Amino acid sequence: MRKEIELLLSSNITGYQIEKETGVRQSTISNIRLGKSSLDTLPFAKAEALYNFAINSADDTKNK
Repeated sequence: MRKEIELLLSSNITGYQIEKETGVRQSTISNIRLGKSSLDTLPFAKAEALYNFAINSADDTKNK
């Protein structure tokens, strides 16, 4: 789960797009990307939303 979320957050997908698809605030995404926050402190529901989006994004990329 962690690996997939880290790949998502290091991708070129914008924080806005991730927020739109997952409901996780863009500021939270930015803080994790900048190292101001950690995935360790992210509530499970938000981590799960990011994980599901990461998996779906990877599947969409493979199908193109």
